[in-house]
Amino acid sequence: MPMAPMSVDVPVVLVLGATGLDRILSVPHYPRPDAKIRTTSCAEVCGGNAANVATALALLSTSTFAASDDGRPALRVVLLSKVGDDEIAVRLKADLESRGVDCSTPLFVTAPDSTTSVTTVIASESEHTRTCFHSPGSCGELTAQEVRDAIGEVGDDLFRNVVLFHSDTRHKEAALVLTEESRRRGVPISVDVEKDRGALMEELVLRASVIFGNEAMLEQYAANRLHPEACAPKPEFFGSANIRMELKEGDLESLR
Repeated sequence: MPMAPMSVDVPVVLVLGATGLDRILSVPHYPRPDAKIRTTSCAEVCGGNAANVATALALLSTSTFAASDDGRPALRVVLLSKVGDDEIAVRLKADLESRGVDCSTPLFVTAPDSTTSVTTVIASESEHTRTCFHSPGSCGELTAQEVRDAIGEVGDDLFRNVVLFHSDTRHKEAALVLTEESRRRGVPISVDVEKDRGALMEELVLRASVIFGNEAMLEQYAANRLHPEACAPKPEFFGSANIRMELKEGDLESLR
């Protein structure tokens, strides 16, 4: 099925990865075992690393800082993900689209007869920490074959005006296919290294132009996977808690 025509002069960012519901409960403190306490607030919002990135970019692109004089967004942000065939997914998609995220491509997939993942987040106001309980949905992840089929049908439309492909390193098999297609088309690639997801993530890291993550995770990943000379982490982007790592094409042997 052909994609709807889009403006030819707006840069596009493709974002691939997780979309789910975050149920956020704030409490004064973590309860003792068998205790019963009241929350100070409760909210259900769209979550998932990729969905969060897509939402932030879409909101930024429509801000007065970034938008054009006639109000056009600076970017079109396209989310590629898989959700369940349930009411939660309907709400999440409506929320994403209301914030300017494009969920119209064949790679925003609703898996039939399945559920969407839910993460319950308990945030302690006194400890200033949070604990997450993740309930995976039965929808699964985008597959490599689903991506190949979409590229075969609408590849040129999907990549028209794309200036960046970003992966949260979930949906790893699908991410590898899109990464190779991005490289073939000369599109830069960024990845989010939230945690070490194994060998397939190594392949994504190897092909990335930019790697994002928290400082502790990236230093641990570098120590586990790279020789010290392969990359030079330095504080950048949103303060010292986050760093950027750039890998050269010749770093292949260091990743093995």
